[in-house]
Amino acid sequence: MKHAGLNIVRMGDLSSYSFGPSQVKFEFEWFDRVMDKMQANGIRVILDIPAPVVLTGTSQNGTRHPPAERYMDNRSDPDYAREVAILADAMTRRYAHHPAVNAIG
Repeated sequence: MKHAGLNIVRMGDLSSYSFGPSQVKFEFEWFDRVMDKMQANGIRVILDIPAPVVLTGTSQNGTRHPPAERYMDNRSDPDYAREVAILADAMTRRYAHHPAVNAIG
């Protein structure tokens, strides 16, 4: 990314499956290393909060889709806001003060 001349990237939006299988314990250690590498290379990060793994890729009729089809999330599900808030809170607590973070969305 540095060699390509990038100085800001957007990351995190398709990472819910990589952050862990449940909302009880998230696995952010691998993402910590990515964030640290971005900082070390002078690349700022717009941190996107992904849809939670328990809801990602589920259409309104219950069909599961691959994680890359995150826009198939059932945002009308009454549990969606609650589940997103859990992940957003965990990510914000962990990364809000990381020096690579430019914005959180």
